[in-house]
Amino acid sequence: MSEITSETSSESTVELQNDFLRVAFEASIGATITSFQGRVNNSWVDIMRKAPEPLGRSSNGNFIMLPYSNRIRDAVFTFNDKRHQLEKAEKHAIHGDVRDRPWKVKEQCSTSAVLEIRSEDFPDFNFPFPIRAEVTYTLDGPSLHVDLLLENCSETDMPAGFGLHPYFNKSLGDSDEQPLLSFSAEGFYSYEGELPIADGNLEDTPPSHSFAQKRDVTEGIDHCYGGWSGSAEIEWPASNVRLNISSDKTMSHAILFTPPEQSFFAFEPASMRTDGFNALNRGDKNSGVMVLGPGESLRSRTSFTVSQG
Repeated sequence: MSEITSETSSESTVELQNDFLRVAFEASIGATITSFQGRVNNSWVDIMRKAPEPLGRSSNGNFIMLPYSNRIRDAVFTFNDKRHQLEKAEKHAIHGDVRDRPWKVKEQCSTSAVLEIRSEDFPDFNFPFPIRAEVTYTLDGPSLHVDLLLENCSETDMPAGFGLHPYFNKSLGDSDEQPLLSFSAEGFYSYEGELPIADGNLEDTPPSHSFAQKRDVTEGIDHCYGGWSGSAEIEWPASNVRLNISSDKTMSHAILFTPPEQSFFAFEPASMRTDGFNALNRGDKNSGVMVLGPGESLRSRTSFTVSQG
């Protein structure tokens, strides 16, 4: 990284830009991406859902989920024969505990920034193990690279996982535009009830929920897919724009969330399945949860690449 402006910046809103992409994120609210734009026909187009003003919380362009992703049933999990009770954001604990907390900007230049958060700075941190995390945002031509690091700062083993929660606009201009999505996975987790928490094993994906072949984004899906290939593509045919999402093998799961009657949808790369800590305790070897020893770290890179044609 060159042209670093500060060791630790007090600036809250950070903007990165090159000839292809323009990205803004808010350090004070979860290091969340508030704007992700691509240059299309010499104009800036919002690829991700843009944050409203004033910014209230992190449910905007993209937020970070750690030290676990998605939900933990009833906010309770057992690890190494010890039961841990978390606070509940709703009926269940959800999306970790960094999405609305302030992160510190450690390094910054025009096309890259490194941010850090330490649980020791927050007496009410909702996780029984102390952690440190970093996110690095880097613009590289038409790609935004998002590098995550999660470190175990305790003196014992701990379960760990993380994920990204980007929201994408269904239309990039034409109000009638319908995005097309494609990705492959070994299967998905079915569930019963109102919230998408599955107790069972990976199942074959039914045609109604499969995107192995490019198809319209279907409303009403909120499922976790296991054995994700690490690649997905979104196409906006009317705008002649494509977005490729690629993650390394750490992100072995993906969640597709397509709320009805909304102008956006989410495709979420994640290292672990929904309620992964409890799945690990049940003996699920494919939960995606990593057990980190003292001082060990979990790392992953996800890239978002915009193209035309």
